[in-house]
Amino acid sequence: MDTANNLPNNTLPKPTEPANTELIPPKKRKLLIIGAIFIVSLLFLNILGRIIITIRSGPKENTTNVVITPKTTSFGQEILNPSKYASDPEVLKIETDISNLEKNFTEKDIREFRLSSPTFDFEMDFGK
Repeated sequence: MDTANNLPNNTLPKPTEPANTELIPPKKRKLLIIGAIFIVSLLFLNILGRIIITIRSGPKENTTNVVITPKTTSFGQEILNPSKYASDPEVLKIETDISNLEKNFTEKDIREFRLSSPTFDFEMDFGK
């Protein structure tokens, strides 16, 4: 008897079957490969189509984008038939109040630069 392996002299150890090291079964792997090829081919066709469209459309002229800023204008129509309340003192007071509010909003800067985030105390001890 072979003392090293504890086997009889004329017998060989049985070969062990290789462990199944495949993480993905063959059917799923085949589906994944087909899906990956399909997605890559769609991407390739998309890029190829864009190239063909740009070639067919020809070279573009050098154009600059001009940004036109809108300008506000006052209402230019003259009121021909004023309301019977146009000269009413309460309506006139409301109009002056509104114009004063508009003037205050346009003159004052409403941003608050003094506001800041609160300070946090990161050295807290909950054991007390």
